[in-house]
Amino acid sequence: YYTHLRSEGDGLMDAVQEAIAIAEQAGTKLEIAHLKAMGRGNWGRIGEAIRLIEAAAARGVPAGVDAYPYTVAGITQGRLASLLPPSIMEGGVDGALQALTGEGVRRRAEEMIEEAWREEGPSEMGANWVRMAGGPRGVVLTRVEGDENRELVGKTLAEIAEAWGVSPARAVVDLFVEERGRGSAVCHVIGEEDVETAVRSPLVGVGSDGHVGLKRALPEWALPHPRNYATFPRVLAEYARRRRAISLEEGVRKMTGLNAERMGLTDRGRVADGCWADLVVFDPGQIDDRASYLDPWQTAAGIRWVLVNGHIAAEDGRLTGVRAGQIVRRLR
Repeated sequence: YYTHLRSEGDGLMDAVQEAIAIAEQAGTKLEIAHLKAMGRGNWGRIGEAIRLIEAAAARGVPAGVDAYPYTVAGITQGRLASLLPPSIMEGGVDGALQALTGEGVRRRAEEMIEEAWREEGPSEMGANWVRMAGGPRGVVLTRVEGDENRELVGKTLAEIAEAWGVSPARAVVDLFVEERGRGSAVCHVIGEEDVETAVRSPLVGVGSDGHVGLKRALPEWALPHPRNYATFPRVLAEYARRRRAISLEEGVRKMTGLNAERMGLTDRGRVADGCWADLVVFDPGQIDDRASYLDPWQTAAGIRWVLVNGHIAAEDGRLTGVRAGQIVRRLR
Protein backbone atom coordinates (compact mmCIF):
# COMPACT_ATOMS: atom_id res chain seq x y z
CA TYR A 1 0.00 0.00 0.00
CA TYR A 2 1.99 2.94 -1.37
CA THR A 3 0.18 6.09 -0.33
CA HIS A 4 0.25 9.84 -0.50
CA LEU A 5 -1.16 10.86 2.88
CA ARG A 6 -4.60 12.44 3.10
CA SER A 7 -3.08 15.40 4.95
CA GLU A 8 0.45 16.72 5.27
CA GLY A 9 -0.57 19.71 7.38
CA ASP A 10 -2.79 19.99 10.45
CA GLY A 11 -4.18 16.49 9.93
CA LEU A 12 -0.78 14.80 9.56
CA MET A 13 -0.96 12.52 12.61
CA ASP A 14 -4.50 11.34 11.84
CA ALA A 15 -3.43 10.67 8.25
CA VAL A 16 -0.42 8.59 9.34
CA GLN A 17 -2.60 6.58 11.72
CA GLU A 18 -5.18 6.05 8.97
CA ALA A 19 -2.53 4.73 6.56
CA ILE A 20 -1.17 2.36 9.22
CA ALA A 21 -4.68 1.10 10.03
CA ILE A 22 -5.43 0.39 6.36
CA ALA A 23 -2.22 -1.58 5.91
CA GLU A 24 -2.70 -3.44 9.19
CA GLN A 25 -6.28 -4.46 8.40
CA ALA A 26 -5.38 -5.43 4.83
CA GLY A 27 -2.32 -7.39 5.94
CA THR A 28 -0.04 -5.66 3.46
CA LYS A 29 3.15 -3.61 3.41
CA LEU A 30 2.91 0.14 3.88
CA GLU A 31 5.04 2.79 2.23
CA ILE A 32 4.26 6.46 2.91
CA ALA A 33 5.40 8.73 0.11
CA HIS A 34 7.53 11.82 0.80
CA LEU A 35 6.67 12.44 4.43
CA LYS A 36 6.52 16.11 5.40
CA ALA A 37 4.83 18.48 7.87
CA MET A 38 3.61 21.51 5.94
CA GLY A 39 2.81 24.82 7.57
CA ARG A 40 4.83 26.69 10.15
CA GLY A 41 2.41 25.67 12.89
CA ASN A 42 3.22 22.01 12.20
CA TRP A 43 6.98 22.29 12.08
CA GLY A 44 8.62 19.95 14.57
CA ARG A 45 6.00 17.18 14.19
CA ILE A 46 7.94 14.91 11.82
CA GLY A 47 9.57 13.15 14.75
CA GLU A 48 6.14 12.33 16.15
CA ALA A 49 4.98 10.97 12.78
CA ILE A 50 8.09 8.79 12.47
CA ARG A 51 7.52 7.38 15.97
CA LEU A 52 4.00 6.30 14.94
CA ILE A 53 5.45 4.45 11.95
CA GLU A 54 8.20 2.89 14.08
CA ALA A 55 5.61 1.68 16.59
CA ALA A 56 3.61 0.07 13.79
CA ALA A 57 6.71 -1.68 12.47
CA ALA A 58 7.51 -2.91 15.98
CA ARG A 59 4.13 -4.64 16.26
CA GLY A 60 4.52 -6.39 12.92
CA VAL A 61 3.16 -3.95 10.32
CA PRO A 62 5.83 -3.72 7.58
CA ALA A 63 5.78 0.08 7.47
CA GLY A 64 8.21 2.35 5.66
CA VAL A 65 8.45 5.93 4.50
CA ASP A 66 10.54 8.13 2.23
CA ALA A 67 11.30 11.86 2.16
CA TYR A 68 13.13 14.45 0.06
CA PRO A 69 15.65 16.99 1.46
CA TYR A 70 13.89 20.29 0.66
CA THR A 71 11.68 22.82 2.42
CA VAL A 72 9.57 23.52 -0.71
CA ALA A 73 6.83 21.18 -1.96
CA GLY A 74 5.53 20.72 -5.51
CA ILE A 75 7.08 19.31 -8.69
CA THR A 76 7.12 22.70 -10.39
CA GLN A 77 7.54 26.14 -8.92
CA GLY A 78 4.44 28.28 -8.58
CA ARG A 79 3.47 31.04 -10.99
CA LEU A 80 2.78 34.52 -9.68
CA ALA A 81 -0.72 34.10 -11.08
CA SER A 82 -1.41 31.44 -8.43
CA LEU A 83 -1.17 34.13 -5.71
CA LEU A 84 -3.96 36.25 -7.15
CA PRO A 85 -7.67 35.95 -6.15
CA PRO A 86 -9.65 33.52 -8.34
CA SER A 87 -12.15 36.27 -9.18
CA ILE A 88 -9.35 38.30 -10.79
CA MET A 89 -8.10 35.26 -12.74
CA GLU A 90 -11.51 34.18 -14.12
CA GLY A 91 -10.66 35.64 -17.52
CA GLY A 92 -7.22 34.05 -17.59
CA VAL A 93 -3.92 35.91 -17.61
CA ASP A 94 -4.94 38.29 -20.39
CA GLY A 95 -8.20 39.13 -18.68
CA ALA A 96 -6.47 39.74 -15.36
CA LEU A 97 -3.84 41.98 -16.94
CA GLN A 98 -6.56 44.04 -18.60
CA ALA A 99 -8.54 44.34 -15.37
CA LEU A 100 -5.50 45.31 -13.31
CA THR A 101 -4.72 48.34 -15.44
CA GLY A 102 -7.09 50.27 -13.15
CA GLU A 103 -5.78 51.45 -9.79
CA GLY A 104 -9.08 50.69 -8.11
CA VAL A 105 -8.96 47.05 -9.19
CA ARG A 106 -5.36 46.76 -8.03
CA ARG A 107 -6.27 48.10 -4.59
CA ARG A 108 -9.19 45.68 -4.36
CA ALA A 109 -6.94 42.77 -5.36
CA GLU A 110 -4.44 43.86 -2.70
CA GLU A 111 -7.18 43.89 -0.06
CA MET A 112 -8.45 40.45 -1.12
CA ILE A 113 -4.95 38.96 -0.92
CA GLU A 114 -4.34 40.45 2.53
CA GLU A 115 -7.69 39.16 3.73
CA ALA A 116 -6.92 35.66 2.41
CA TRP A 117 -3.53 35.69 4.13
CA ARG A 118 -5.25 36.42 7.45
CA GLU A 119 -7.90 33.69 7.16
CA GLU A 120 -7.59 30.25 8.69
CA GLY A 121 -8.05 26.94 6.89
CA PRO A 122 -7.79 25.99 3.20
CA SER A 123 -7.92 28.58 0.47
CA GLU A 124 -8.72 28.47 -3.24
CA MET A 125 -5.73 30.64 -4.00
CA GLY A 126 -2.04 30.60 -3.20
CA ALA A 127 -2.79 32.38 0.07
CA ASN A 128 -2.82 29.02 1.76
CA TRP A 129 0.77 28.40 0.64
CA VAL A 130 1.83 31.85 1.82
CA ARG A 131 0.27 31.22 5.24
CA MET A 132 1.98 27.83 5.48
CA ALA A 133 5.29 29.54 4.68
CA GLY A 134 4.76 31.83 7.66
CA GLY A 135 3.87 34.85 5.53
CA PRO A 136 5.60 36.87 2.78
CA ARG A 137 9.05 36.29 4.30
CA GLY A 138 8.76 32.61 3.44
CA VAL A 139 8.02 33.25 -0.26
CA VAL A 140 10.95 33.78 -2.65
CA LEU A 141 10.84 35.12 -6.22
CA THR A 142 12.79 32.69 -8.41
CA ARG A 143 12.23 33.94 -11.96
CA VAL A 144 11.22 36.99 -13.96
CA GLU A 145 10.82 37.41 -17.70
CA GLY A 146 12.25 40.86 -18.34
CA ASP A 147 15.39 42.68 -17.22
CA GLU A 148 13.57 45.38 -15.23
CA ASN A 149 13.03 43.22 -12.14
CA ARG A 150 15.97 40.85 -12.50
CA GLU A 151 17.66 42.20 -9.36
CA LEU A 152 14.65 41.04 -7.35
CA VAL A 153 15.21 37.35 -8.12
CA GLY A 154 16.17 35.53 -4.93
CA LYS A 155 14.42 38.03 -2.68
CA THR A 156 11.37 37.34 -0.52
CA LEU A 157 8.03 39.04 -1.08
CA ALA A 158 8.63 40.97 2.11
CA GLU A 159 12.00 42.24 0.84
CA ILE A 160 10.52 43.22 -2.52
CA ALA A 161 7.66 45.07 -0.83
CA GLU A 162 10.11 46.93 1.40
CA ALA A 163 12.24 47.92 -1.59
CA TRP A 164 9.16 49.20 -3.44
CA GLY A 165 7.61 50.87 -0.43
CA VAL A 166 4.34 48.93 -0.74
CA SER A 167 2.59 46.11 1.10
CA PRO A 168 3.61 42.52 0.23
CA ALA A 169 0.13 41.94 -1.21
CA ARG A 170 0.51 44.96 -3.49
CA ALA A 171 3.95 43.69 -4.49
CA VAL A 172 2.31 40.46 -5.70
CA VAL A 173 -0.17 42.42 -7.81
CA ASP A 174 2.42 44.76 -9.29
CA LEU A 175 4.86 41.94 -10.01
CA PHE A 176 2.13 40.02 -11.82
CA VAL A 177 1.37 43.01 -14.03
CA GLU A 178 4.99 43.94 -14.73
CA GLU A 179 5.89 40.34 -15.58
CA ARG A 180 2.81 39.96 -17.81
CA GLY A 181 1.47 37.07 -15.76
CA ARG A 182 4.67 35.06 -15.74
CA GLY A 183 7.46 34.68 -13.25
CA SER A 184 7.92 31.99 -10.59
CA ALA A 185 8.06 31.89 -6.81
CA VAL A 186 8.52 29.23 -4.14
CA CYS A 187 6.94 28.93 -0.69
CA HIS A 188 9.12 27.41 2.03
CA VAL A 189 6.38 25.48 3.79
CA ILE A 190 8.52 22.75 5.42
CA GLY A 191 10.83 23.28 8.38
CA GLU A 192 14.54 22.58 7.89
CA GLU A 193 14.77 20.85 11.27
CA ASP A 194 12.04 18.44 10.14
CA VAL A 195 13.96 17.71 6.95
CA GLU A 196 17.05 16.82 8.97
CA THR A 197 15.00 14.73 11.40
CA ALA A 198 13.68 12.69 8.49
CA VAL A 199 17.12 12.31 6.93
CA ARG A 200 18.61 11.14 10.24
CA SER A 201 15.97 8.46 10.87
CA PRO A 202 17.13 4.93 9.92
CA LEU A 203 13.51 4.19 8.98
CA VAL A 204 13.25 6.91 6.30
CA GLY A 205 14.47 6.28 2.77
CA VAL A 206 15.28 8.96 0.22
CA GLY A 207 12.87 9.56 -2.66
CA SER A 208 12.81 12.53 -5.01
CA ASP A 209 9.10 12.56 -5.93
CA GLY A 210 10.55 14.00 -9.12
CA HIS A 211 10.49 13.65 -12.89
CA VAL A 212 13.33 13.76 -15.40
CA GLY A 213 11.30 14.58 -18.50
CA LEU A 214 10.17 18.04 -17.44
CA LYS A 215 12.38 19.95 -19.86
CA ARG A 216 10.26 18.64 -22.73
CA ALA A 217 6.95 18.86 -20.89
CA LEU A 218 7.13 22.34 -19.35
CA PRO A 219 6.72 25.66 -21.14
CA GLU A 220 9.99 27.53 -21.58
CA TRP A 221 9.25 30.07 -18.84
CA ALA A 222 8.38 27.48 -16.16
CA LEU A 223 10.82 26.33 -13.49
CA PRO A 224 10.76 22.86 -11.94
CA HIS A 225 11.71 21.97 -8.38
CA PRO A 226 15.47 21.33 -8.01
CA ARG A 227 14.66 17.97 -6.41
CA ASN A 228 14.15 16.58 -9.94
CA TYR A 229 17.91 16.82 -10.55
CA ALA A 230 19.52 17.06 -7.13
CA THR A 231 17.73 15.06 -4.42
CA PHE A 232 20.27 12.25 -4.11
CA PRO A 233 23.51 14.23 -4.44
CA ARG A 234 22.07 16.76 -1.98
CA VAL A 235 21.68 14.11 0.71
CA LEU A 236 25.27 12.96 0.20
CA ALA A 237 26.77 16.45 -0.01
CA GLU A 238 24.69 18.47 2.45
CA TYR A 239 23.61 15.99 5.11
CA ALA A 240 26.46 13.47 4.99
CA ARG A 241 29.55 15.53 4.12
CA ARG A 242 28.81 19.08 5.26
CA ARG A 243 26.45 18.63 8.21
CA ARG A 244 27.58 15.12 9.19
CA ALA A 245 23.96 14.36 10.12
CA ILE A 246 24.44 10.84 8.72
CA SER A 247 27.35 8.83 7.40
CA LEU A 248 28.04 8.58 3.68
CA GLU A 249 27.29 4.86 3.85
CA GLU A 250 23.93 5.49 5.52
CA GLY A 251 23.07 8.06 2.86
CA VAL A 252 23.79 5.53 0.12
CA ARG A 253 21.74 2.85 1.92
CA LYS A 254 18.75 5.19 2.17
CA MET A 255 18.58 5.65 -1.60
CA THR A 256 19.52 2.12 -2.73
CA GLY A 257 19.31 -1.00 -0.56
CA LEU A 258 16.64 0.25 1.83
CA ASN A 259 14.24 1.23 -0.92
CA ALA A 260 14.91 -1.92 -2.96
CA GLU A 261 14.21 -4.07 0.08
CA ARG A 262 10.95 -2.24 0.76
CA MET A 263 9.81 -2.82 -2.81
CA GLY A 264 10.73 -6.50 -2.78
CA LEU A 265 13.59 -6.09 -5.27
CA THR A 266 15.95 -8.72 -3.88
CA ASP A 267 18.46 -8.45 -6.74
CA ARG A 268 18.77 -4.66 -6.76
CA GLY A 269 20.17 -1.97 -4.50
CA ARG A 270 23.22 -3.92 -3.28
CA VAL A 271 26.72 -4.64 -4.55
CA ALA A 272 26.71 -8.43 -4.22
CA ASP A 273 26.91 -11.64 -6.22
CA GLY A 274 23.67 -12.29 -8.05
CA CYS A 275 22.57 -8.62 -8.09
CA TRP A 276 22.24 -6.49 -11.19
CA ALA A 277 25.23 -4.18 -11.62
CA ASP A 278 23.47 -0.84 -11.22
CA LEU A 279 26.33 1.35 -9.97
CA VAL A 280 27.17 5.01 -9.49
CA VAL A 281 30.86 5.89 -9.20
CA PHE A 282 31.40 9.26 -7.53
CA ASP A 283 34.02 11.23 -5.61
CA PRO A 284 32.84 11.57 -1.97
CA GLY A 285 34.70 14.86 -1.61
CA GLN A 286 33.30 16.36 -4.81
CA ILE A 287 29.74 15.05 -5.01
CA ASP A 288 27.44 18.06 -4.88
CA ASP A 289 23.95 19.22 -5.76
CA ARG A 290 24.21 22.15 -8.16
CA ALA A 291 20.52 22.54 -8.94
CA SER A 292 18.84 25.37 -7.03
CA TYR A 293 15.48 27.12 -7.04
CA LEU A 294 17.00 29.83 -9.23
CA ASP A 295 18.74 27.35 -11.57
CA PRO A 296 17.02 23.96 -11.21
CA TRP A 297 18.31 22.35 -14.42
CA GLN A 298 21.88 21.75 -13.18
CA THR A 299 23.06 18.17 -12.89
CA ALA A 300 25.22 16.92 -10.03
CA ALA A 301 28.96 17.44 -9.69
CA GLY A 302 31.42 14.72 -8.74
CA ILE A 303 29.81 11.75 -10.55
CA ARG A 304 32.24 9.90 -12.83
CA TRP A 305 30.22 6.94 -14.11
CA VAL A 306 26.70 5.57 -14.02
CA LEU A 307 26.36 1.88 -14.87
CA VAL A 308 23.04 0.20 -15.64
CA ASN A 309 23.15 -3.60 -15.62
CA GLY A 310 26.93 -3.46 -15.93
CA HIS A 311 27.00 -1.11 -18.93
CA ILE A 312 28.20 2.50 -18.78
CA ALA A 313 25.14 4.70 -19.31
CA ALA A 314 26.80 8.01 -18.43
CA GLU A 315 30.40 9.16 -18.15
CA ASP A 316 31.58 12.51 -16.77
CA GLY A 317 28.11 13.99 -17.06
CA ARG A 318 27.43 12.83 -20.61
CA LEU A 319 25.07 10.07 -21.73
CA THR A 320 26.73 7.31 -23.73
CA GLY A 321 23.59 6.25 -25.57
CA VAL A 322 23.77 2.72 -24.15
CA ARG A 323 20.37 1.56 -22.92
CA ALA A 324 20.84 -1.60 -20.90
CA GLY A 325 17.90 -1.19 -18.53
CA GLN A 326 15.36 -3.96 -18.06
CA ILE A 327 11.70 -3.62 -17.17
CA VAL A 328 10.92 -4.69 -13.61
CA ARG A 329 7.79 -6.75 -14.21
CA ARG A 330 6.95 -7.95 -10.74
CA LEU A 331 7.48 -6.84 -7.17
CA ARG A 332 7.45 -9.39 -4.38
